[in-house]
Amino acid sequence: MDKRKNVIKKGVLLGGLALLLLFAKNEIRAAEEEKLPDAAVVFQDENLERLVRDSLSIYDREIRQSDIADVTSIQLENHNIKDITGLENFKNLKKLDMSGNVIEDI
Repeated sequence: MDKRKNVIKKGVLLGGLALLLLFAKNEIRAAEEEKLPDAAVVFQDENLERLVRDSLSIYDREIRQSDIADVTSIQLENHNIKDITGLENFKNLKKLDMSGNVIEDI
């Protein structure tokens, strides 16, 4: 009976420790992300930049990473886009339509 209680205690302790480490890891990651600078997003293609600006309604300043942080979908089809530089900053992008463009390099 004592062995069984010890095994249960160890299991509970290990489970608690695992949860503690999991939450600590998430807190550390969140703190690191908060420290990241809100850098400007640079587009090489004028058409791509214009479309992103139109979708965000940002015309009077540079586009920052915080501006695009919540973007999950963007439609960019048939706009003669040749360079996709800048799209790598869309960290939460799930859907992207770029059909009908003339992209030269990925």
